[in-house]
Amino acid sequence: MATTTRAVLRQRLSEAIGDYLSLTATSNGATDGTTLIDSGLRNLAGGRDDDAFEGWYVLATSGDASGEVKRVLQSRQANNSLTFQEAFSVQIVATGTYELHRNDPALKHNAINRGIEELSSQIPLPLRDETLVVDNLLTNWDFETFV
Repeated sequence: MATTTRAVLRQRLSEAIGDYLSLTATSNGATDGTTLIDSGLRNLAGGRDDDAFEGWYVLATSGDASGEVKRVLQSRQANNSLTFQEAFSVQIVATGTYELHRNDPALKHNAINRGIEELSSQIPLPLRDETLVVDNLLTNWDFETFV
């Protein structure tokens, strides 16, 4: 049976609203965790402008900082860096993966949780078995023929 993780649900929700970018850092950021460096930012819409990603959110998806969310204070195209309002707990290293969101991922998680709560009363749909067959003892269990 297939499972759907919160990460997959977040990705699908983000894609539906046009707010999903999954990226990989290309160089080590500051050792205190205040910056992330990714040359791929230049290829994004507005990525060649300073502060193009100001106010966006970075969700680390690998390494020791996995799961941490920080808000971008400034972005600089000259060195392909994002600087955060609050530092990550560790340095964001090259090959570290992250997601870039316009909207806070915590709000998306809340929306997913509320959706699950709403659906949980309807899925799975309770079915009532009203058949009269037990170990195939009744030959005319559905009363299709009159004897």
